[in-house]
Amino acid sequence: MDSVPVDPQVRRHRVALNLCFAIPGVSLATWVTRTPDVRDGLGASTAEMGLVLFGMSIGSMLGILAAGALVARYATRPVIIAGMALVLAGVGVVALGTGTSAALLVACGLMFVGAGIGLSE
Repeated sequence: MDSVPVDPQVRRHRVALNLCFAIPGVSLATWVTRTPDVRDGLGASTAEMGLVLFGMSIGSMLGILAAGALVARYATRPVIIAGMALVLAGVGVVALGTGTSAALLVACGLMFVGAGIGLSE
């Protein structure tokens, strides 16, 4: 059977779509597997960690609520790119907050991650 060459534009779209799901997926996977270590590093109780985790929920809701208006104003591509950038920046802020034992910084980083996921998906 002969293979049919794939149009370069279709290939670019496929790669972009894979990245749109891989970036948040890998970011969440790295966060979820490290949550107990982050809790220990912050010296947070279960209740305090619940408040830190609430940052992602708040960010997600804000991202989802803002996505429609932002897409209407700027189009889909820039909003998705901004969302992916927020996810990556948020992971960096979480790492910084964990390294400095700053629970508020971790919560803000998770808010960025949540907002980025809400915007892009």
